[in-house]
Amino acid sequence: MDTKKITLLIPQKRFPFFMELMKSLGFVQFETMDSVDTDEEIRANISQAFRDLQLIREGKLETVAVEHLIAEL
Repeated sequence: MDTKKITLLIPQKRFPFFMELMKSLGFVQFETMDSVDTDEEIRANISQAFRDLQLIREGKLETVAVEHLIAEL
């Protein structure tokens, strides 16, 4: 199965609503993100972001407009 991963920052007071909405979709998978990333993980994530950006600039990685994602909800 081809999947994509995103990171969202949700205001604490809206988080329960957001989680219920995501669970109702049925196709969303969750990972617990309560732990703090190590310096090594942060560096790896930044490196991956730069690699992804380069692929986007080269036309080798497809992007999706946030408006399209919202419209699908």
